[in-house]
Amino acid sequence: MADGLHFDKKNRPYIYFQDLGGVRRKFRLSQMNKRDAASFASRFGELVSSVRAGLVPNPLILQWVSRLEVRYQIVLQRHGFVCSQPNQQLTLVQARDRYLSLKSGKKPSTRRNILTASERIFKILGGGTLISSLTRGACEQAVAALQSTHAKASVSQSVKRVKSILEHAVNLELIKQNPMAKIKAGSDEGDPELQFFVNQELAEKVLQACPNAEWRLIFGLARYGGIRVPSELVPLEWKHIEWEKHRFYVPSSKTEQHVGKKGRWVPIFKELLPLLRDVYQESQRKTGPVILKYRDSESDNPRSQFVRIIKAAGINPWPKPFTNLRATRDTELRRAGVPDYKVDAWLGHSLKVAKKHYLQIIDEDYALAAGVGSASGENLKPVGEPAKTKDTLRSLPPGIVLYTQDLNKVGPKTGISGAAASWFKEGAKWLRCGSDSAKSGSKIDSASACNKLQAVTQGLENKGVLRDSAGDCSLLQEEKAPRLGLEPRTCELTARRSTN
Repeated sequence: MADGLHFDKKNRPYIYFQDLGGVRRKFRLSQMNKRDAASFASRFGELVSSVRAGLVPNPLILQWVSRLEVRYQIVLQRHGFVCSQPNQQLTLVQARDRYLSLKSGKKPSTRRNILTASERIFKILGGGTLISSLTRGACEQAVAALQSTHAKASVSQSVKRVKSILEHAVNLELIKQNPMAKIKAGSDEGDPELQFFVNQELAEKVLQACPNAEWRLIFGLARYGGIRVPSELVPLEWKHIEWEKHRFYVPSSKTEQHVGKKGRWVPIFKELLPLLRDVYQESQRKTGPVILKYRDSESDNPRSQFVRIIKAAGINPWPKPFTNLRATRDTELRRAGVPDYKVDAWLGHSLKVAKKHYLQIIDEDYALAAGVGSASGENLKPVGEPAKTKDTLRSLPPGIVLYTQDLNKVGPKTGISGAAASWFKEGAKWLRCGSDSAKSGSKIDSASACNKLQAVTQGLENKGVLRDSAGDCSLLQEEKAPRLGLEPRTCELTARRSTN
């Protein structure tokens, strides 16, 4: 019988061939139609011909061998047509399970996000599809189909997750290349159409619709404290509340893997204080968790109840209910002029992330730009934020604020002592001297007092202290002291000289 493709009495295909030892062999192609069997036999013949001639097979043939089922690869390896061990064939679901085994130490929410994001593409490609049979074209079609039904951020997350799963398979040498390596994930920025600003009027309506004090606090912590719900709501305990220091500590499971990001301190804002006190007074225990509801993050879902509360307030539920509360607080604080580094520390994300996911342009911004209306929150003064005046002097260390009215009281409590404190007192003396002489119309030269004050402030800068503005000199200049006489005429100047 000649080598090549044959069929038995039941029309089942098989290949008749001679191995490298000269022994006649039969290779059955079970469950394969005539067309596929003919294609298989053609590639098999090319492989056998190259091996017998002592040549390296065509790379396309080797790639074909690597994508065969394990049982076919075992036959080829047994008869010496391929030298390497057969590749283990995994489906997409099995490859994901392998990948998740590396994430055993990750949080349940992280593993759940990987499953959810990858499943979107697996439903299109088929979870039982062999990873060795995936092509870039098939993956591109799956991503295009996903883009027509899902938001850009969801598509981006799905592509990134599946890319990581397939890259792990490449590292295990289960496949030679990642078919999704060159497919762009796209942007994961939040969709502007899903942003919503929960102003004070809406917030008051929702607070009135809350069924109890605990739910009012849940809303307040998200709206005014800017915490993440439920990941930062559940671990909050009464021991984290520091009433005298007007702040509370928020453990953050989302950022705890980063150095110095296990948690953050948040001010007890004036809107949040009564809500927190109400729950504290009603609580029979002054220790333990602040919120007793929704302790099981796997099964409890505060979002559903929150949507019902919004509807009870007569408001159409906005997209991403809790996320937009946090975004509202971020936008509100920055519009109120609170420095970015403080907002970043209080809310637990950087300005770059805020621009990408949280900050919003609201209706009042357009009215303000048109010269009508006023910015909401412009009078917002968070706990611990000192009022600013033009007399304010600040030292280089952040958070230390000094006032010229209290320059005689400078000392260790203000963070300034020693030589710097004496400079401050000297500046206060000259400031008062110049101001009093200007008011009384005395002939004391107020300009010299101002020059002396500038010398004092220059000395302060040498001590590491900077002025907030030049207001200290302008105070002297703004007082309308009478002008006496005229400046004498300068004459007989034979060389250029400074007039200062």
